[in-house]
Amino acid sequence: MKTRQNAATPDESLILAIESEVLAYLEARPASADTLEGIHRWWIRWPGLEEPMSITEIALNRLQARGLLEQCRVGSRILWRKPGAGR
Repeated sequence: MKTRQNAATPDESLILAIESEVLAYLEARPASADTLEGIHRWWIRWPGLEEPMSITEIALNRLQARGLLEQCRVGSRILWRKPGAGR
């Protein structure tokens, strides 16, 4: 899989686009939960070369800070999901 190598400064518009993709995915599938890696690979439709996973992590952390995502530990893995989805 090809990835973009230049990830020194994340582009704000790209982070917002990833946030939007994640929220749209959860709107269509509200009970979904996945790891950072799974979200990066399967939830986001990359328009060109796949971006570095670190930019997806930035977007997830920002969504969490706004109360739109939460982390859930399952064994040694951390899953991201819509708040309250596991209740």
